[in-house]
Amino acid sequence: MRTKQLRFFLLLFFLIAFGKSGYATHNRAGEITYEWIGASSFDYKYRITIVTFTKTSSVNVDRPRLDSVYLGDGSGPTVFTESRRFS
Repeated sequence: MRTKQLRFFLLLFFLIAFGKSGYATHNRAGEITYEWIGASSFDYKYRITIVTFTKTSSVNVDRPRLDSVYLGDGSGPTVFTESRRFS
């Protein structure tokens, strides 16, 4: 039992002492809203709005904007028509 604790603390020490810093680019906030815009009850048309806020100042962001989404119906990606960057 004592050797397991010693191994654990040695591993923990080396991870803390020699570990590399990790940088992540996370969305800070966001929301998804939808609105039915169909002409009849059998017209399945929706306007989907996706708003995301990503912190871009700390490191280079690999995806600073959201350009397409798969809706899950097998039809491929839906491409968005507008993207804005706020300072």
